[in-house]
Amino acid sequence: KNVPVLKAVKNKLEQMNSCTLFVNTFSSDICTTLSDTDTEQKIQKVITGMAVKMRSQNQRGCYYIEAINEFIASGAN
Repeated sequence: KNVPVLKAVKNKLEQMNSCTLFVNTFSSDICTTLSDTDTEQKIQKVITGMAVKMRSQNQRGCYYIEAINEFIASGAN
């Protein structure tokens, strides 16, 4: 039921991570460059959290934007 949305978010997060504008904008906040494995784990954590929220809360809302915000925020930590 939620698989198409989860795949779309995962694709968008992967695109964002490979975008030089995104990387350059947040590189000063992140301070260290994450390895591909770290980035994939970060993306998977966001997707898993989103899936849990969608399944348990079953509310209308923009999980897509929330997941992107979570991904950006997790890079600053």
